[in-house]
Amino acid sequence: MKIHQNECLLNFLNTFFVLFKANIKNIKIEKEKVIGTLSWENEEETQDFLWNNPDENFNYTDITDLIKYLIKNKLISIDKIIISKDSLINKLKDSGWNPKKINNSLNALFSVKIHMIDEGEITDYFFIHF
Repeated sequence: MKIHQNECLLNFLNTFFVLFKANIKNIKIEKEKVIGTLSWENEEETQDFLWNNPDENFNYTDITDLIKYLIKNKLISIDKIIISKDSLINKLKDSGWNPKKINNSLNALFSVKIHMIDEGEITDYFFIHF
């Protein structure tokens, strides 16, 4: 990935993990995967993560904007969007988002599944859903 793409990817991941009240402690971005460790404020516990094959064609800026919109408007609780898909689409349109940006951003966000790694094994994953 290009340097700018890596910056956008890192910005997206930082914003994504805010939903889970986690901070990226360390990260390594490779061609086929992203690996790292999360931490939580005031906790010693950490969580390793792995994201295989992040899509280089994603518009990470748009996906980050979508997450920020959901947070700002209190439309998400941890990993669950708390309004219907149609309501969210209408709110985004009312905010000036075009249909292509809405569709691409939602599809990309819902395709993100970042594995949780415990003792070298995949145990669960981080994702967003309705």
